[in-house]
Amino acid sequence: MDYQSYEATITSIVDESPSVKSFGMSLSGPNFDFFPGQYIDLFVDTPTGIVVGGYSITSSPIDNNNNISIAVKKIDGALATIQLHDKTNIGDVFQLQGPGGDFYYDKDNKKPVVLIAGGIGITPFISMTKYINKTNPTLPIVLIHSAKIPSELIFKKEISQISKLNPNVESIFTITQPDQSMSKWNGRTGRIDKSLLSGFTSDNSHLFLISGPDAMQEYVESNLIDLGVLQSNIRREAW
Repeated sequence: MDYQSYEATITSIVDESPSVKSFGMSLSGPNFDFFPGQYIDLFVDTPTGIVVGGYSITSSPIDNNNNISIAVKKIDGALATIQLHDKTNIGDVFQLQGPGGDFYYDKDNKKPVVLIAGGIGITPFISMTKYINKTNPTLPIVLIHSAKIPSELIFKKEISQISKLNPNVESIFTITQPDQSMSKWNGRTGRIDKSLLSGFTSDNSHLFLISGPDAMQEYVESNLIDLGVLQSNIRREAW
């Protein structure tokens, strides 16, 4: 896909969690074509000048029409995220470039897919899951999302609804710091370890995509390799 410049008008703002907001955007410019999993560069005017933030697209290419969505986690010291969370309103206009990135879903893939996300790393997989669910609904998908506390399992309701309507989409959620949560959690706890991954590694038939903090990605990849998964069946997003 060509990397081009656009003018983006904010059309919606949704609180996904205490630290994550989704922003819907309408793009003016050439047709915005992208692959599920790609990102955009957003030029954000902060008190110290323009800061460029790279954010994965959470909407699906088939729902495009030059309207896209991103999700942004507010991070201390990251001026673009602070500006977006605290100062941005519907109707605000930004400059945007994209799409970018080679971490995306290949529409010609025939292998069952296991999407493994840590925290905000879920964002490219939302786009992929929506896309596969609409274009190839019989392809088996497993989406595993790990977060510190339940409130950070962003898009859990949407993912669970897709799983409910399509038996070929399985969703697994796990919490690593349940003691830090203000809300009760009755689901799975712990990291994405070998015991969780082993159910998908017996015959090297799956494609594994990993997105999240570097340490999490390295941990998951190491476990997959120990379980006998071929390196060619593992793809990681570069953070």
